[in-house]
Amino acid sequence: MARRGCRRMRAVSAIPAVVQGRCTAKALRRRLSRPVVARATPIRLSDAGDEKRLCRWGAGEARCTIRRSMIRQEAATMSKPASPRKIIPPGVWPTPAQGWYAVAALTFAHFVSYLDRTIISLLVEPIKASQQLSDTQVSFLLGFAFAVFYALAGIPLGYLADRSRRKRLILASIGIWSLMTAACGLAKGFWGLFLARVGVGVGEAGLNPAAISLISDCFPPRKRHFPVATFMVGGTLGGGLAIILGAGLVSLGERLTFTPLPLLGILEPWQWVFVLVSLLGLPALLLAAGVREPARKGLLQASDSGAAVNAYLRRHWRCLAGLFVGTSLILMVNVCYLVWGPTLFVRVHGLTLQQAGLMVGLPCFVAGIAGNFVAPAIARRLGRGGRQDAPLLTIQLVALLVALPMVLGPLLPTPLAVIATVAPAIGLMVGSASVVQIAAQQILPNQLRARAVAFYNLAVNALAFGLGPLLIGLLSDRLYADEKLLHYSIATLALAAIPLALLVLARTRRHFLAAAADARDWSPT
Repeated sequence: MARRGCRRMRAVSAIPAVVQGRCTAKALRRRLSRPVVARATPIRLSDAGDEKRLCRWGAGEARCTIRRSMIRQEAATMSKPASPRKIIPPGVWPTPAQGWYAVAALTFAHFVSYLDRTIISLLVEPIKASQQLSDTQVSFLLGFAFAVFYALAGIPLGYLADRSRRKRLILASIGIWSLMTAACGLAKGFWGLFLARVGVGVGEAGLNPAAISLISDCFPPRKRHFPVATFMVGGTLGGGLAIILGAGLVSLGERLTFTPLPLLGILEPWQWVFVLVSLLGLPALLLAAGVREPARKGLLQASDSGAAVNAYLRRHWRCLAGLFVGTSLILMVNVCYLVWGPTLFVRVHGLTLQQAGLMVGLPCFVAGIAGNFVAPAIARRLGRGGRQDAPLLTIQLVALLVALPMVLGPLLPTPLAVIATVAPAIGLMVGSASVVQIAAQQILPNQLRARAVAFYNLAVNALAFGLGPLLIGLLSDRLYADEKLLHYSIATLALAAIPLALLVLARTRRHFLAAAADARDWSPT
């Protein structure tokens, strides 16, 4: 009879596999101990009689009750639609050699991009004399032409980086900004230079979103801090070395002045500087071409992935806005000191422009490199204790540590006292820019990472580079009305911006924790 029952049980297609097979008491106990295995398709019970047949073939009412609950639980589970936040299998992580080659190549490209965008600041006087430009026109070339279009172009390019091959976008960006840097040296008149600077900004806008997204897919989340910090150091190196290399390039340009170029003729020294700097785009292209595109990790999976991504963004936009605005307010203080610092030492302390440039550039250059590693190391240390908000807490800690030095430092009586107080704070603020990138990669699915970098660039360029220096000028002209009180203007801005940043970041904490909890549903390990 038992054998006959077994044959009947095998014939019923609706009965789960866990109750098929031999009907011995030992086998039944073994099958009862197994967990219900999820199926690719839901179980369909043909009628209520299936449960009765299970009871008849089983060994008692207790086992029948267990079997009913198991079948109902399995059927209910498999009838539910798949969660839109389920992660697509991430595949294999790149080898350490492949990952670090990508970091090295992209860091060099980042270095070249900052060198290209910054070198014009050393050529203001020769450009003014050659092209007959006013200070207002030069200010447009330095800031508006680059920063505004860099920020605006970053949004669609970030969207493109989230939906296409990032390596191709990086190669195209390097090629465009290198050509447009050379065009700056060949342009004639204000509008020619303006359009060339717009081209540099649009070209460079595609690098950071694609590069940071690509680096994040080369390393597991617990190992991303150092690679991202290394990439960010490339920008610090490029901005700092532009001052040091710029003087040498100007001297080289003067020696090449009487060397005619085919179809172009003789170039002025400042034109040669742009052409020489643009040539660095060639090794950057070659190195980036050797980067292997990694498989995307942490993708949202759904029948309509675009809708799932948009829904995620609607849920957590407050987190991103607070994170980016709060960090931008901190960086506003940093940018204002770097932009107005040389003028401060000239007006208040009587240094020459060359002395002031070295006084600001060299210590802040060294501190910025150190800060790019110290701040992410703090975030990693805090994260080891299981804190999901470790990156946000690190940025808040940076704001607390730099508040007093940035308010009181500019007011100190000697240049050495000023730089000794301010330089460490500058390094920590530069490091916060690395931490905010790490935070964004932690809480966002892959389809949003590049666009998040673009939105962050928009916030930084609008607040830190756009509004900050303008506020210093307004404070100096309208509130203090004295050029020699510039240090009070810088201190006043720090006194207002840093507490505001702390308030914004504090109100962002619960939104960040919610986003971090949501990220656990799809984040790869």
